[in-house]
Amino acid sequence: MIKIAAILLSFNIAFVQAETISVAVPANFLKPMQVIAERYEAETGSAIILHSGSTGQLYAQAINGAPFDLFLSADEERVDALLDNQLADTSQLYTCGQLAFYSQQHQITQLQDLSSLAKIAMAKPNLAPYGKAAESTLSHVIHDFPAKIIYGQNVVAAYQYAMHKVVDGSFVAYSNVHDANTGYVWLVPKELYTPIKQKMTVLHSSNKQQSAQRLYRYILSDEIQSLISEMGYTHIKDC
Repeated sequence: MIKIAAILLSFNIAFVQAETISVAVPANFLKPMQVIAERYEAETGSAIILHSGSTGQLYAQAINGAPFDLFLSADEERVDALLDNQLADTSQLYTCGQLAFYSQQHQITQLQDLSSLAKIAMAKPNLAPYGKAAESTLSHVIHDFPAKIIYGQNVVAAYQYAMHKVVDGSFVAYSNVHDANTGYVWLVPKELYTPIKQKMTVLHSSNKQQSAQRLYRYILSDEIQSLISEMGYTHIKDC
């Protein structure tokens, strides 16, 4: 079964006589990766441990020797840095993310509507690419926006602020809310922020290179790319 090592999620389930692959996965992509991991385990017999957090947190762990086999980022920058530091050889886009704004009580239909809100949550821009995209979006309409912001460690934390009405609304990954049955979702126009291109790589430090490469290729397969597209992301062919 999948094991998840995350801020909010922790499972310790033994998988007997199967190779275990350790995957760093950004908080925005945790739900899709859980589905992918379940399918992969069923098809191959391998077990997968998912380590979830902000991209910045996961990168810091990776460069300090965390035992990840496969590293999925919510941006290109951290994976490129791993390659520059000779911690990995090759990389590939596995999806492109979409930024959304979610509120339990306010229906946002255009950028200017954000000006009327008193408190807005987003992931920390220095740790999470979705936070950086949110910052860029707000800069188009609110010049003093930092005074309105509550920061979360990642997009899941920002989403929780909106769910519990701690804020008027939150910038989140569209995948967090694409199937929401409460509240209001505004899909932020892509021209308001730099594209969120999400890369992955197999780390040199992995002693399970072949298994990690198989999972890497599995994520890029047409079947899985179609699944990812159904969960609020953009197919790599359309990035």
